[in-house]
Amino acid sequence: MECQKCNKKKKTGSYYEFHYGNTSMSDMGPIQSSPSGRRYMVTTRIEGSRRSWICRTCAIKWTLLPIVIGIMFCALLPANIALRSIYTEEISGSIATLAAVFLLMCLCVGVSLIGMGMGEIGVSGENRAIDANSSELREAGFDEFLNYSDYKKYRKKSLGL
Repeated sequence: MECQKCNKKKKTGSYYEFHYGNTSMSDMGPIQSSPSGRRYMVTTRIEGSRRSWICRTCAIKWTLLPIVIGIMFCALLPANIALRSIYTEEISGSIATLAAVFLLMCLCVGVSLIGMGMGEIGVSGENRAIDANSSELREAGFDEFLNYSDYKKYRKKSLGL
């Protein structure tokens, strides 16, 4: 079958379903405690669902790629500490401080990427199906796309559970 994300013929993959709809905002009138002075109610209405065939490579890649890159960013900090212990006399204080700030930023980015990858577990195929179809559905006037996890939260909220 042909993957709708990468447009390549693949033997392994699955159909992934996602839901789409519209979000609207209605003015609820003035309120004194709000800084803007107005209240708004946001409503999401699901209009339909769509299934797309996504290959296993696309589904797995977008889960593993952020995790692997995040681990590489996080590994820079221990590597730097090991190198600094070897070359202590040759590194000036300002360069060491600059390197420490850079490596702490890399650590934060790495942890963030790992979190993104972990968030894709279980919904990566659906998110790739959304990526493959969102431009067409946006042209048709839809602005809200929900994977299984988001749809489950939406149903729970709409049923008042």
